[in-house]
Amino acid sequence: ADSTWLATKFRAMPVIAAFTMLTQLESDLLKIESDIIKHLLKTINVGAIVTSGGQAMVMPKSDYVFKGDNYSADIFFGIKDKYKNPTVFITDDKSNVKDNGDNTYTCVGCDSVPIVGGVARYNVETKRIGTYEYSGLLKISGDDNDRYFPFGPKEYRVAKKSVVVSPTRMNTMYVLTTKSKIKSGKIDDKDGNPIEVSAAGFAPEDLSIQCYRMKKVDGKYKINTSEKITYKKKGKGKFIVYPTRTGRAVIIVRGKDENGKSVKQDQKEFIVRPAPPSSVVLGGTTAKDPKKIQKKNALSSVAVLKSSLPASFPFKGLKSRVVGFTFETTGGQLKEKVDVRGANLSRGKNGQDQVAKYIDAMSSGDEFILTNIKVKGPDGKEVRWAGDLKYTIAR
Repeated sequence: ADSTWLATKFRAMPVIAAFTMLTQLESDLLKIESDIIKHLLKTINVGAIVTSGGQAMVMPKSDYVFKGDNYSADIFFGIKDKYKNPTVFITDDKSNVKDNGDNTYTCVGCDSVPIVGGVARYNVETKRIGTYEYSGLLKISGDDNDRYFPFGPKEYRVAKKSVVVSPTRMNTMYVLTTKSKIKSGKIDDKDGNPIEVSAAGFAPEDLSIQCYRMKKVDGKYKINTSEKITYKKKGKGKFIVYPTRTGRAVIIVRGKDENGKSVKQDQKEFIVRPAPPSSVVLGGTTAKDPKKIQKKNALSSVAVLKSSLPASFPFKGLKSRVVGFTFETTGGQLKEKVDVRGANLSRGKNGQDQVAKYIDAMSSGDEFILTNIKVKGPDGKEVRWAGDLKYTIAR
């Protein structure tokens, strides 16, 4: 027996009935075809976002570019629908953006951002300096389902408004300590030159410095990288520099770029000078006339040569001391002369005992002069004080 589909369906069937069945089969096939086409049309746009328009978007890495650096920007197409606005949520804690695991997201405790013309504009008042982050979630509602786009964390920095005023002829640092003191680790803030650096586009905490002496080569000063100058960091953008030799120095300012690499920003040259000359006075003189001293005071421990840096010198807390002098008696002509070590006039064994004998033999009205006064400043160097001190023995 014939068992084909045709024989099974149409054997012994009247023509009119066969025609009816064929018409039904044709109708079923057309419906199946329509359903397949509808399914294909529907799935073609799965994952696509249908929009009424778009625009070119330009996103530069920075609007502020230094000379020698590259300007870089991402250019891409962004959708913008005048009929449908996205929903945007913002949070300062990235953990608030939750992945639900089914291509949907939830932003817990987030703030919504106002939408104007299809664009979300995020504004936040900055009250404190520092580095801040924010994350968020953008949702677009479709015909069949919603699409979610998490973003962040994004970072921005808040800096204090500031200006920099640099005197063009007063770039000066001072030698306020010694190499031995630095080596022993006994330096403190007063022994150095405080500086504050800044660079446009960089947070103060991302700045560092390098300090070197400079040497003169063919009439021009060049950086001597083999002779570093000690410095220490005191805060964000703040440093203390400890030069130990006079001459020229350079400070190089470096900043961390977006990749964390230290990049040179600029450099500034400085003249390094010794501290200004100290003033010297003798203790124990009379209140009415500092040029007179009673014999008993001249022979006591109050008769000490004291030195101090000028009150106008802005570096406070620094010390200088007298380390030697020459004692001379006069009477119109030079009579006696004693070289003394130390600051005491007549108490001690480094020439003071001889000075005491001469003072003890003096009478009221006799004079003595202190010459060749040697002072050791904060830089540790002995210099001759540019002056003499003349005193009269008072009654």
